[in-house]
Amino acid sequence: MPARRPGINGNDLLYRLFQDLLNRDDDSSKELIRLIIESYAVWFPPSLYSRLPVLLPWVVRDAKCRPHAIADSPGQKTPDEWGSPSASGFQRDDNSLIKGLKSTLAVKGPAGSLIDGATLANGFVACHVWREVRLEDLASRDPRLNSFVPNLVWLPSQIAKLSDLEGGPVQEALKKVSKEIYESTRVDPSVQSAIDQIWDLLPSGKSNVEVDLGNLHWFDTTKNYIEYRLSAIDRTIEFCDAIAQGLPFPTKGRISTRYYSGLPQLGPEVASNVASHIRLTHKP
Repeated sequence: MPARRPGINGNDLLYRLFQDLLNRDDDSSKELIRLIIESYAVWFPPSLYSRLPVLLPWVVRDAKCRPHAIADSPGQKTPDEWGSPSASGFQRDDNSLIKGLKSTLAVKGPAGSLIDGATLANGFVACHVWREVRLEDLASRDPRLNSFVPNLVWLPSQIAKLSDLEGGPVQEALKKVSKEIYESTRVDPSVQSAIDQIWDLLPSGKSNVEVDLGNLHWFDTTKNYIEYRLSAIDRTIEFCDAIAQGLPFPTKGRISTRYYSGLPQLGPEVASNVASHIRLTHKP
């Protein structure tokens, strides 16, 4: 009697089905990718990008900031360090802050769309369009790229896993579409040079999938949403400047407790460098 096979996860089967269909590299696979991006991908609008090209310019992704098992010490875990500063002074995040960027924003899409007017609940994942870039490290570990608006898209979870396949057809199509959406959109002249340098780090997508930009879905970013994001950046700059200049700190507000207590320990030079970095892509 053959040994019983382990249980099968239905989500894994769905992922395998998508992978098999997309790897055919024929007209049917191109059509599937087009439908996926037009029907279910949600982006921030170019109008937000022109005002706020980098949404969290002091934040980097670092999965190690959350507790994880220590290989040589069974039963032990590292402490939770989410929100604490890295050695360079940037706030460490496990992608929680990126996920939170969509907040409770409604989705705007073509008439008849399944998600037009809805908010995204469980089953959607915040994805980075570019993973490997023209840097030694991954895009999400660079504060310029981690929350760069063109590098962010929300996808259903099983499709999101396909976008993580380096050089895969979904990832390459998303790169192409992102450049078509944002690259020609101008930002404030005071930060345009820095934004151009960010684009130089991002290779174009090698895809022949044609997507109708008029069929895409966008987060409906309200005036209050934009003002909140601007105030969060300004508060972080004020905090860094206070450390650098030896001035009283502003009230913590929504700054992470670990960041608020940890960044001053790194000294004024580190804080000054973070503030200067934020100003490169942010017009006060």
